[in-house]
Amino acid sequence: MVTSKILDYSDYKSSSNLIDPGWESALGQRKDCLYCHERLAISFDQRFIRDASSFLWPRESDDLLHLRASDCPRCGWWQFEKTWDHETGVFHSVRGATLSSYAVDSAQVPVDALIQHIRDRPDSIHCIDPLRMEVLVGAVIAEHLDCEVRHVGRTADGGIDLLLVIADETVPIQVKRRSSATATESVKTVREMFGVMLRDGFRKAYVVSSARQFSRQSKAEIETAMARGAFDEFTLLDKQSFIDMMGRTVTATAPSWRKQLPDNDSVTEFILESSDWHRFVEHRAAFHAA
Repeated sequence: MVTSKILDYSDYKSSSNLIDPGWESALGQRKDCLYCHERLAISFDQRFIRDASSFLWPRESDDLLHLRASDCPRCGWWQFEKTWDHETGVFHSVRGATLSSYAVDSAQVPVDALIQHIRDRPDSIHCIDPLRMEVLVGAVIAEHLDCEVRHVGRTADGGIDLLLVIADETVPIQVKRRSSATATESVKTVREMFGVMLRDGFRKAYVVSSARQFSRQSKAEIETAMARGAFDEFTLLDKQSFIDMMGRTVTATAPSWRKQLPDNDSVTEFILESSDWHRFVEHRAAFHAA
């Protein structure tokens, strides 16, 4: 049973002040994680001369900019620092993540925090709230297919938890959160979706399950139905297939301090391409797998 809390570091506190000309001494004053006291690792530490195409400079008259981000390789806490020269002096700004924690089965846990937690601890997917599982699946598939996904799941939902909308086509999605890591999704689930498709006239469908696998009979009956032309497409995503898809989302692959940088920005692109932040995402996953 997975009992660890889900940590959410999406919010932060900030401070800024005027500092002495020898401003390098102000950077990186905190060496350890605020919460677990692990030694912080530097994701990037860069100086930039003003770039007219970037939104990172606080004022047009500012010139030199220094950016530094530090991560906790254990729990994911982050600190983002910005120092810039201005005609009135040198300013130092610090944003440090603040911690919110949730039980793994919480119905209020933010989806981004859920994605990062499952990325590092895949077996925790068996313990999450079933309705949050539906929301999670919707968010992941929406990003993966670049489409709209509507959450319609509820008691007596008619066998449909989510509706995927692509152009003028609507595709039903059924989500099953299984508590056992060794579970096999039975043919009953597939047959239920067959019934939904026939009842409502759908030609495509998804079934997403945290089960380890779908039964052979499930796959065989889908092949038979497809061969007869009953449906156009029937997609099965078991635990590993879904986690692989989730692992390619922006939330799972971006550094925890990513939202401190503007989108579509030349400096942001440079930092994400050249810095070592990806090593800490991989390190955390390896740490929790050990």
